[in-house]
Amino acid sequence: MTIFIKWFPPSWFQITTKGGVVYIDPDYMRTYFMNYPKRIDFTKWPDPIDGLPEELEKGDVILVSHHHKDHCKWVTVNRLKRIFWGTNLLGDVVSNYALH
Repeated sequence: MTIFIKWFPPSWFQITTKGGVVYIDPDYMRTYFMNYPKRIDFTKWPDPIDGLPEELEKGDVILVSHHHKDHCKWVTVNRLKRIFWGTNLLGDVVSNYALH
């Protein structure tokens, strides 16, 4: 089985296998992606930061280790979760989060 692992700074990983896509601690912080040529910004200052480092597929599983600004950003989680098929969100902080 082939496994692809991609790191996005400072602490975000995408793991892709034939079976699906897993994200660990997804968090888009514009500062870390200023030089990414494929960067997608959905908002501009002074609005809250919302974007992706590149076009990314929806996740089958999203793991959130802890709620800290460089490990979890809910707007990023919402962009990566599946709407119709469902995404498994795992982590201590997920139970406290009202998904929309």
